[in-house]
Amino acid sequence: MSNIEGLVQMQLPNEGFVRLPVVLKVLGIGKTSWWNGIKEGKYPRPSMFGTRTARWHVDDIRALIAKYKASAGNECVGVASDAK
Repeated sequence: MSNIEGLVQMQLPNEGFVRLPVVLKVLGIGKTSWWNGIKEGKYPRPSMFGTRTARWHVDDIRALIAKYKASAGNECVGVASDAK
């Protein structure tokens, strides 16, 4: 199991929704980069729970990780394969 897969296993639940801090930690990117990526269509849009509460479906985050792993070898979005 690579370091990325281990981090994903520890941080993402099997199903449901996750908050922004979890998404950022798993992907290893910053908040501004994440929101800019959503505006550019690179990353999935959140589901809104109320007017100020954004959550992302775990399946969307896993699909994003798989997409970037396939296109970048073992590197994923902002997480290098040697991340600990």
